[in-house]
Amino acid sequence: MLRSLKEAWSLFSKRPRIRISNVDYNAYWEVKRDGNFGTLNHYQINRIEWIADRIEPGDTVLDMGCGDGAAIMALAKLIKISALAADIAEKPLEFLNSQGIRAIKCDLLNLTDVVQLPVCDHVLLLEVIEHFRDAEALIQAALTRAGKALFFSVPNTGYFPYRLRLLSGRFPAQWRTHPGEHLRFWTVADMKWWLQELGLDQYCEIHCYQGLPILNKIMPGFFAAAMVVRIDKRRLS
Repeated sequence: MLRSLKEAWSLFSKRPRIRISNVDYNAYWEVKRDGNFGTLNHYQINRIEWIADRIEPGDTVLDMGCGDGAAIMALAKLIKISALAADIAEKPLEFLNSQGIRAIKCDLLNLTDVVQLPVCDHVLLLEVIEHFRDAEALIQAALTRAGKALFFSVPNTGYFPYRLRLLSGRFPAQWRTHPGEHLRFWTVADMKWWLQELGLDQYCEIHCYQGLPILNKIMPGFFAAAMVVRIDKRRLS
């Protein structure tokens, strides 16, 4: 709980510095991981454990927007899967290939490229869609690559430190190197509304995680720091 409160205070009080002049994802991952690619943080651990419980041994998994590959590498350690990764940043892809995970260069902004990626049992879009203006189109394109399920995660902008920032006259700061990183924002209530508008709500499972323990289960919209969504493609089909 103490660590969670310290993190909440940091989210409320921080004044991030602009560390690159534009949204360069090679530079982004160098700064975010300080060159230590493949290292999980506690957010990712919580999220990957939840996802792993919903995947069967031997399934194929495509991690779109894989970043430094920490998520797909951790998933492959938890459960025997056939792993594939795709991203625009070349340095993380080189790292993944060196680790024995097939990595494909793909610009997720180009949906023609997205729908040409291999079809896998499961597709991951973890901390990705908030970076895209047309997140709706990306979700629909990603669903065409999923045989069983699509998983995606986003920060919860309704988390109480972000609400307090707004009350103090400052916008929630969810970026690391450049203010243009995040283009879309969701609260838990907004996510439920958004999925309903897309006609996906009845096929979804929403898991709210991190934030303040216990309270994030009682009032997730206020006390959970992030959310991960599973869309059951088999029911959708």
